[in-house]
Order: sequence, then structure tokens, then C-alpha cells
Amino acid sequence: MKRWITGAFLLILMLLGGFSWWGMKQWTGSGPMPEGSAEYVLVEIPPGMTLKAAADTLVSHGLLRDRRVLLLGARAVGLDRGLRAGLYRLVPGTSPRELLNNLTSGSSVQIRVTVAEGLDAEETARIMASALEFCSETFLTVADSLVRLEAEAGKLLMETNSPARLDSILVEASAPGTRRFHWCEGYLAPDTYLFSVGTSAEAAATHLFHTQLARLDSAFSLASTKPSVFGSPHQLLTLA
Repeated sequence: MKRWITGAFLLILMLLGGFSWWGMKQWTGSGPMPEGSAEYVLVEIPPGMTLKAAADTLVSHGLLRDRRVLLLGARAVGLDRGLRAGLYRLVPGTSPRELLNNLTSGSSVQIRVTVAEGLDAEETARIMASALEFCSETFLTVADSLVRLEAEAGKLLMETNSPARLDSILVEASAPGTRRFHWCEGYLAPDTYLFSVGTSAEAAATHLFHTQLARLDSAFSLASTKPSVFGSPHQLLTLA
């Protein structure tokens, strides 16, 4: 009886060892390489996509043989909840382990967006919205709110240019028949940017605004070391 139990135990160990070896080979081995496959495949992972859905997407693109290998491997290494949204350039023949590393690294294909100098806030918003596929009004609302908060905190304005005073100026400037003005006018830094697919209007507006703030802070600090008429970053921006 003991000999039978020992034999059964050894058989189970052998089966487990064989399964582990097979699983590791599937996990780290080369993925499928369909005949005539392209150099790379673009795969989009939208925000909120589950790992199961991502695995199905990889299978449908011919990049993964068995979704279970990816799911079990991700759980084993603790990355089953590490999926990051974006557009990824994946190479056929890549192992499931490397596919997972790609999709959890955030190293996605990026979108280049150029905001030229001299554009007003609405023109900038339209360019950003068109490239990143979000609502331009949301972008403007967020940008206006960010500038207003900084102004109310006293970080942008001279004492004589209170937020209330600027509010009245904006209302007058936005009267019927005139171009609409925004709090964020002049505070959206012109530059060429790289954004990941799925970047929100909130994130894009914040990035452009903070980029401009950093430039203003640097310029204002330099100006303050010399005789100058600049009383605030906002005045420096206005004169510029």
C-alpha cells in the first residue's frame, strides 16, 4: 500500500513538473508568426479594457496562440491588473511574457501634436481635440479653470488686476459680435508635444498650462534680477 502511494505521489510530481515545464515554454517561447505577417501590428488598448479582452485582441491579431497562457502568466508575476491604455506596436513572434511587458509598460505609440506660436485658445483647443479625439470645449473649460485658480491664489496677477477685474474684462471682450476670450488665453504653451493614445482633455490642458507656467516662472525670475517694469508673470505674458 505504501509503495502504491509513493508511486502515485511520484507520478503526480512528474505530471506537475511536466506541466510547469510546458507552461514555462509557452510563456517565454516565441509567439505565432503567420506566413506573410507584417513587421509589426498596431494594437489599441482603450482605457478600461480588461486583460481578458486584451488577450482576445492579441489572439485575433495573430499575436497569441492561447489566451490562458497570458492570463495565467500575468497572475503569476502580479501584472494581471497592470494593463495600460495606449496604441502599441507589437512584433509577431513575440513571447506572451514580452507581450505582457509591452502592454503594462506604457511605452505606447505616441501622437505628435504641434501647437504653433500665435494661436488663440480656441484654435489650440481645436488642434488638440482633433489629434487626441476629445471635446475641445472640455479642454477649454479645464484650461480656464486652471488659470483662474492660479490667479485667485495670487500667483499670476498684480494687485490691481484682481480675478474679479479680469472677469469683467472677459465678459466685455466676449460680448455678442466679438471673438470669445478665455482665462487661458496666452497660457497654453506653443510647442510640439508627444501624447499617448487616450490622453484626456484634462491631462492635455494641464500639461500645456504647466509647461507655460514653468516658462513664465523662469522668465520672471530672470527679469526680477534686473531693472524691470514687470510686476507679475501675467504682466510679463501680456507684454510679450
